[in-house]
Amino acid sequence: MRTGRFTSFFILLASATFLFSGIAQAGWFKKTPEERAQRMVEKVTDELDLSAEQQIQLKEYVTEVMAFAKENRPERGSMMDLAIEQVQSGKIDQSRVKEEIDTHRQRIEAIATKALERADQFLQTLTPEQRGKLVEHLQEMKERFAEGGHHRGFWH
Repeated sequence: MRTGRFTSFFILLASATFLFSGIAQAGWFKKTPEERAQRMVEKVTDELDLSAEQQIQLKEYVTEVMAFAKENRPERGSMMDLAIEQVQSGKIDQSRVKEEIDTHRQRIEAIATKALERADQFLQTLTPEQRGKLVEHLQEMKERFAEGGHHRGFWH
């Protein structure tokens, strides 16, 4: 039973990953988060041959997670500002830096939790065939990583 739970967790985590962070693909960093999300939705729709209802659910999921992430993401540049401040002062205030890291971690964990919850809900809508396609894709990713291949995003 433990293996089944681990497998389910891995599939859930991988699903959240493809819905949450497949941005390492070439050119993705030049696009807005909305453009990246739209492209990811298109690729998932094509690869898994999603029904109209599943497409609506996926778009709702992505929109919800993106809005939550936007509200909760750590302020860009704040860690660099803190680093600059610490260097200028000539001493690193370890407790303050650790506190800032903990704040960032808590925000990222909240976003990840939201993404995992919604990914699990979406995963439940997939047919066995669609889950099979997802597993095949995960196996291909695993092989690329094992060979030291370049990670080009979840849906390349």
